[in-house]
Amino acid sequence: MISVIVYGRNDVRGYGMSKRVAIGLNTLAEQIDEGSGEVLFVDYNTDDHLPTLPELIADTLTETTRNRLRILRVRHRTHRVHAETSPLAVLEPVARNVALRRSNPNSRWILSTNTDVVLVSKSRERLIDIVDALPPGQYGLPRFELPERAWESFDRLSPRDCTEKARRWGREARLDEMVFGAPDVLFDNPGDFQLVPRADLYAIDGFDERMVLGWHVDHNLVRRLEHRLGAVRDLSERFALYHCGHSRSATQTHSADRTENDIGRFVDGIDKAELPGQRHRWGCADTAVEEISLAKGPGGGVLDIARTVMSPLRAAPLSARYAPGAFDAFWYDAGHVATHLLDLVSTYSRQAVIVYAGVRRDLFTMVLSGLARFGFMYRVLVPDVFAARLAAFDRPEVQVGPRHSTLEAADLIIAEFGLARDETGSVRDATTVEPTEEEIAALDGVAQFLSEAAILERRRLGLGAAARTLVAVNAVHTRYEALVGQTIAAQLSPFTTRLRYGPVRDGRPTGWAELATELAEQLGSSIPVGFGDIARGRDLLRHLLTDATIDPTRRLDIAAAAPLLRAMAATHGFRDGYDAAAQAEVAARLDACLQPDPDLAGRLDLVPARMPAGRGALSGLAANSDWARPGWLACAARFGVTDVQAASVRNGWIWERAQLLWGLERLIDAPASRHVLVVCEHPERLVSMLSAAYGRVSVLDIRTITGDAEPTLCKPWDFDPQPAYGSKTVALADDGAQYDAIVLPHAAAFRCGCVGLGAVLGSLRGRLAEGGILALAAEVALLGPWRMNRPDRSLAADGLPDILNRSAGLELVDDGDFELSADDVARIGSADDLAAGRPVLGTRHDGDALWPCVWFFRATDRPAGETATITRTLADAIRNALLGEQLPGLRVGVSGRRDASGTIVARNGPPGHVFYGPYLPLARGTYSVDGEVSGIVVTGSTTARLKFEAVVGNGVVKKAAINLKPGRASRPLSLRFEVGSAEANALAPTEVRLWTDGAASFHVSTIRLSRLSA
Repeated sequence: MISVIVYGRNDVRGYGMSKRVAIGLNTLAEQIDEGSGEVLFVDYNTDDHLPTLPELIADTLTETTRNRLRILRVRHRTHRVHAETSPLAVLEPVARNVALRRSNPNSRWILSTNTDVVLVSKSRERLIDIVDALPPGQYGLPRFELPERAWESFDRLSPRDCTEKARRWGREARLDEMVFGAPDVLFDNPGDFQLVPRADLYAIDGFDERMVLGWHVDHNLVRRLEHRLGAVRDLSERFALYHCGHSRSATQTHSADRTENDIGRFVDGIDKAELPGQRHRWGCADTAVEEISLAKGPGGGVLDIARTVMSPLRAAPLSARYAPGAFDAFWYDAGHVATHLLDLVSTYSRQAVIVYAGVRRDLFTMVLSGLARFGFMYRVLVPDVFAARLAAFDRPEVQVGPRHSTLEAADLIIAEFGLARDETGSVRDATTVEPTEEEIAALDGVAQFLSEAAILERRRLGLGAAARTLVAVNAVHTRYEALVGQTIAAQLSPFTTRLRYGPVRDGRPTGWAELATELAEQLGSSIPVGFGDIARGRDLLRHLLTDATIDPTRRLDIAAAAPLLRAMAATHGFRDGYDAAAQAEVAARLDACLQPDPDLAGRLDLVPARMPAGRGALSGLAANSDWARPGWLACAARFGVTDVQAASVRNGWIWERAQLLWGLERLIDAPASRHVLVVCEHPERLVSMLSAAYGRVSVLDIRTITGDAEPTLCKPWDFDPQPAYGSKTVALADDGAQYDAIVLPHAAAFRCGCVGLGAVLGSLRGRLAEGGILALAAEVALLGPWRMNRPDRSLAADGLPDILNRSAGLELVDDGDFELSADDVARIGSADDLAAGRPVLGTRHDGDALWPCVWFFRATDRPAGETATITRTLADAIRNALLGEQLPGLRVGVSGRRDASGTIVARNGPPGHVFYGPYLPLARGTYSVDGEVSGIVVTGSTTARLKFEAVVGNGVVKKAAINLKPGRASRPLSLRFEVGSAEANALAPTEVRLWTDGAASFHVSTIRLSRLSA
């Protein structure tokens, strides 16, 4: 039949929103009240502590509407995945796609419209009566505008009266004016009525989710559908559409400084209907979206649950005193407070993680029972210092962990201030009872916990993380009220609730907010600039201004903070007398700090400097701009980031782990029920972070796969000072589990080189559940000499994803971002720089530059064959991909050097090797290695002697003597050799080397290795 798609948010957007939405929903429901007709309302990004908009206005919705209405709640945690480059709180294409994907499959038609329109039939027929007879196509209507005083006169509970009044206003007040738009959209404001076959919307991959800046989503859809359905058709002879105007108060999308999607890109540039880039993910395909029913009515569930966790009051009401004589009384009735507390948490996602710290077991028990009946999926987290007092160890619905880890994992933080003596439930006089030293110590522990939570929360907010709610229970009218007031930006809720809740109070010095905001605007970033960042930036700018020669130890710090320093240098005088000349000098020195080494710049393809939040790929190379992404920074914060531009932690180690967490958060739904395997070689802090988020985390020593005897990997809880609760060490041979994610951090997958990846993945592939995620991390060899041990950029970006897709049923989850900018490459340092805490992203190592990279693959088709077959297939494919040009992977000997283009140059001088390598383990077969020396200059009239050799294992299997005579410009190099004629040679590393007696100089610009036959 038909599904109607609308969206909204419980906020104060626009004039008279609640009434407009009720009018719109009630009149739309009348048009489809038959068969499988449905209205899907996507409540997008409403704050967690608020109900959805339809729940709030449920009493103004008709019974017909409540029966036809499906409420799909998209939480902030889902929104932030899509919105890291958008200032908008609601993303229209994502919201509409969420509804489209979850619409009734039996619906033939989709009506994409808005919540403040009134659809009026020009006869007795309803929309649902005519759609079956409509031929396939896209249909539109002109929009007639109802002024505010018109719809203000409507009775929202009488939809037929609303439609009749709209009809009368349109005719009698001369409002019916057809406004035509561009020829392809037919009418202006086409998004208020777009009737399209559901199958065609699916076929073109839904609405374009790249359009995150507002406007033109409807126009984009029309242009794309033209390629499939032709031009928009007019239904105005059968229906009229009225819009409830709301221009009296400005909204973000209608204000003068609004942001808009690029019409040139998303409308004028349309050349096809489909969106293959989002085909497998549109509409939050892999995310569980809550569906809410209005059958019980708002709030009814709280009362039902309260009845089950407490006994009702007898005739007399409870009593309390909120007066000077009752200060520090601390007594409260547990059931009374539990109702208010459960009411607060009732609007939160059932996947929310709740951390509870407190004293009284009776309230804790009621809260646990209430949460279970609400259907919260996660166990409540209790910091270990409160576990004994709350008797938490023996409760299966509670997970005990270290204070810091529980706070990191929390979505909602509850701190309860009560006296243990009041757990009996007996009512005592509400006057001050002097607490004992033991009771004060327990309350001070809760206060310390709340203070630590606030410190952590301020740090997270400074990194762009979403604000979390802190709840203080029973601190009102006690000695802890002042602390709570300094900690929580709470509304003054009535004393009887005993609650103070809200986001953390901003603890930054006054007067700095404007400076931080201006710098964030200059950066083009949604991340607030921290005050520690500003102080550090000023220090670095003074260094740039006063020192003509930049201290090498500070160059990396400057490169790491480059975007902030550019903004500060351009807009703020950081010292007296900072004039235009000084500004130009600082800018020049800053640019100099960002120039990569010449041998890197000439050999790497670099893109221009990225915008601060200019990328969002899950797979790819580390980038300096990643530190400007809010969601990503929230993950980095778990590993010790304290400020946005903090130099000491902006290194490759932090990047890799933050990227792994960030990607897994976006790819794995319902983490409480998921089983994750971490495969590593060394103690790995990532295990603790994953254990706080996922239901089960197992740890496997990579050496059990690669064949080392007696692996010595620590137990998970020894990896970090904070135990990784919920995790265990496993032996793969004894563990038949199917894992939802397998994570191999810090080059564990490449422990035996690139070809050895086949053995690792061959052993693990069968344990990855269908649709599961394989996350790999390693350094990429940017220059090449380490390309046998780590993938080079070509293998990383193209070869590896293609091989794993074809040979192991593993598909890269996105296109990835394997580009580098000069700003990125400026952060290559030495191992000593990294050890000294400098912000090194890539490191120089043995003639190469190693750069962090992460890949995320999704298990699609189950690969054919057993473990040994998969291992062999993968190893052969990777080995073949490593054939071809070997010049980048060759090491330079004492008689050679590389020029800026990467060519190897032999020089006159003492005898020695010009090059050697690449140590590629080859399968049995016949191979050839071919190259050329050119630009030959022989000393005097002598003949220069060269030796060209192929070495397999430790033995020379083929060699050729080459003479270079004066006057010859070039000379080919060629060898044909066998691998594996003896069993000992099979898969042994193969080396090609060239020796010179030093009597000539020449260039080597190519060395190609080919397999001739098996």
